[in-house]
Amino acid sequence: MKASDYLKKFEEAQGKDSEKPKEHTLQENALERAMHLSPPKAGTPYDWEDYEKYKAELEQKEKEKK
Repeated sequence: MKASDYLKKFEEAQGKDSEKPKEHTLQENALERAMHLSPPKAGTPYDWEDYEKYKAELEQKEKEKK
């Protein structure tokens, strides 16, 4: 058995072929940041006020769903 054949079998057993490699483009990174809310790392006080308002709106919507 060749080493390449062995590695191919090992990767198939581990499920490596089914995983899609993650892109690291600007668009992909921007989408990731938009989908997962995190506090701003810097910004003006207005940015922080907007963040706090948005966070409160999300919490209120979650309470309404329940």
